[in-house]
Amino acid sequence: MFSDLFVFRSRRRDRRSFGLLVLACLAVEFAIVAWIFVPYLLANRRYLAMVASGQPLPDPSTVSGLSLALGLSIGMIRVIALMATIVMIWSAAAQRCRDLGWSGCSALWLLVPAVNIYILFVLFVRKGQPGENRFGPDPRGDSSQVGRPK
Repeated sequence: MFSDLFVFRSRRRDRRSFGLLVLACLAVEFAIVAWIFVPYLLANRRYLAMVASGQPLPDPSTVSGLSLALGLSIGMIRVIALMATIVMIWSAAAQRCRDLGWSGCSALWLLVPAVNIYILFVLFVRKGQPGENRFGPDPRGDSSQVGRPK
């Protein structure tokens, strides 16, 4: 079921593979965000408790170079993961457009506000062209069903 999930050499991608790839990318993104922001929220909770109890806050000038470097590295990890996710989803959207018989450049419609919602809906819901089209063989491999009534 997951054999073609991260295969980007194919020229077409079916609905199931596209949906699973998007879900996998979103799961990784949420995990990274949770890994970054849960400690931040817990630290803020500690500071809020200090303020509520009337204790003085630590001096901000005591921030060490190590904590600054850690913050910058976490930010860079977040940026790199976000860029990788964008590239993966964009590539999969172009493959999905080819499965529908559109050019891969049709994925650029995802940049247009309001139109992108419709295009994403079509990419998730609409079946691809049965059999081989100008972009390659059917990713589902059921070209024997072409032309047969259902």
